[in-house]
Amino acid sequence: MSSNLAAAGLTVLVFLAVGYCDSTAVDSSRVVQLDRMTVHGDRLFLDHSSVTYLTSSDFKGLYADLPSLLEEVSGVVVRRTGGLGEYADISIRSAESRQVQVYLDGVPLNTATGGAVDLSRIPLGLLNDVTVYKGSAPLEFMGNSGGAVLSLNTASSTDVLVADGEVGSYGYNKGGFLARRTGTNAINQISVEFADTRNDYPFLYDNNTPYNPSDDIAVNKKNSAYTALNAAYAGRVSAGKNAVIDMRVSGSRDSKENFHKFLALAPQQAQTDDKALQGMLNFEKTLSSRAYWKLGGTGRFKEELFDDPLGTYYLGGAYKEKSSYPLGELSAEAMTGFGRALSLQARTSAGYEGYSAENLLSQSNAEKPSAHRLRLQGALETSADIRDCLVAALRYNHVYTVDSSNIAATRAVAEAAWSRHSSHFPNANADVVWKAAQRLRIDGSARYEFVPINFIDRFGWGTGYAGNPQLKPERHAEYSLGAAVPGEKFSIAASFFHGLTRDVIHPVPQSQQIIMAVNDGDERALGADVEAHLSPLPALRIDNTFTFVHKRQRRALETWDEARRPLYHSYVVDNLRVAFSAGPFSAGHVVQYRSPFYSGWVRTPGSYDHKTPLPRVDAYLTAKFLGHVKVTYRMENYLDEQQLVYEYYAPLPGRMHFLVASISL
Repeated sequence: MSSNLAAAGLTVLVFLAVGYCDSTAVDSSRVVQLDRMTVHGDRLFLDHSSVTYLTSSDFKGLYADLPSLLEEVSGVVVRRTGGLGEYADISIRSAESRQVQVYLDGVPLNTATGGAVDLSRIPLGLLNDVTVYKGSAPLEFMGNSGGAVLSLNTASSTDVLVADGEVGSYGYNKGGFLARRTGTNAINQISVEFADTRNDYPFLYDNNTPYNPSDDIAVNKKNSAYTALNAAYAGRVSAGKNAVIDMRVSGSRDSKENFHKFLALAPQQAQTDDKALQGMLNFEKTLSSRAYWKLGGTGRFKEELFDDPLGTYYLGGAYKEKSSYPLGELSAEAMTGFGRALSLQARTSAGYEGYSAENLLSQSNAEKPSAHRLRLQGALETSADIRDCLVAALRYNHVYTVDSSNIAATRAVAEAAWSRHSSHFPNANADVVWKAAQRLRIDGSARYEFVPINFIDRFGWGTGYAGNPQLKPERHAEYSLGAAVPGEKFSIAASFFHGLTRDVIHPVPQSQQIIMAVNDGDERALGADVEAHLSPLPALRIDNTFTFVHKRQRRALETWDEARRPLYHSYVVDNLRVAFSAGPFSAGHVVQYRSPFYSGWVRTPGSYDHKTPLPRVDAYLTAKFLGHVKVTYRMENYLDEQQLVYEYYAPLPGRMHFLVASISL
């Protein structure tokens, strides 16, 4: 039903737009020379209401981390579990956080073990731009998820030399520099960022009696420090006539102490140390403004060490576990144009992804548990640009995977047993953008995707977590209709969407205290998101982002009347930002409203598990000196957001203060 409505809506939009374009006079003597990156299919995402594009000028010095920036993007809901450096993820429209695919310079950060990407550990200071694809995604991002896409990029093409530093509440310190040099035949950029915080803020500890507030006490959070060092290099060099080589390399090393809320008054020493290195290398040959071919490769190696010397998280005393996540992919891509209106783009890739863990499941195994995935992918896009009035694209992506593992967790304890599974995942999406008037664009999109099964659900890894070789992949469909009115003094973009995920995978208790992932029901979402910008005066700017997402989940034997709301999910999130500027000074004020949500299994309004957050209030003041020095004071007030807790995490700090200074040459 949903796919039929989506197809019908897109068809009607195309016919209306074609009729309008055919009746509109076009100056045939005008020849438009389009850059290869903005031709046809790529142009869709420049004008689409379902795409948000942010540059460093939008967020430098104004946000502490990437989750703080993303929670002001319409259609995005951020979920935090603590202070800076502590786990945070996002859900976008109808997609759950584990379905959102995250790319850094084209390298996927999601792993085949499943779960969402921890966005708190991605350095905001190294990023040049952030793109959120809330609807359909470009060809190179298809096939990896059943949700939206977050693309992060570190490179730019303008000369800059800047150093900055920040200090803040609860031991927060951050500093770094960015240097970029452009030449006739090359662009080189290097950036470094160091961050450190103690996160020893006070919070209200419930003494593990959540329904008895009389014994609550205020304590300071401990064993929660976070330290990170990140560096990145980006280069672009000429490789002959109309040919370039692009290179991106980034690495990080961070350490995060793991605070256990249930043991807030006891000694704790557990911590996680991560090391990661990722990069990409592309050779691209431009044949014309309408044709090119490209060869490329991406790679990632991540290693994580969990150390719990006091046995806080595991029975039996001290525990160490080392895990690694290698990834490598080779790809080929080409595009050609047919006349002025049509173009065809094709992409193929082959890749490997692995996972291994020492001291996991059974320490007596001769081999350490490991899993491997071989991946083949082919994708095709056809796009059309009708008289600069209508742009449309249709994409198909087919993924074939072979998963294997040397461990089969079929009961409470894993056994050494080799197994292999192969799967096909067809994916398709379509987009239309119609320039209905000089300042009005109407767009529509539809997508249907299969979500690959992750290693943990398929093979089982933890003690008591059994693998399920009979799992079916989740199927995710979403369609949206939107409109945008661009302009310098006033602009607005709004989208309405509907999404449905079939065969949702849930961990379900089995016999003998065993948990196993099963296909257990569906999830439906209906919503809207709006981004509006108003500049009534040169010195005044008002921005508002609004998100409404109504989600319902039902199990396999339930009807939609018996469906329930997901935990930690607000129906409505609204952000209002007012910014003033006068000479070298500028100031801003941000208010965020979130509707009530459930934080436990008691789903009764007015109960302890039904939370009603107070509005969050932020503010900043910036002053520029000598044309090169900028100083910003920023306050973030989380108020009673400390009610949002997970089992092993403490709440957010109530209020934080920051002082930021930067020097640019």
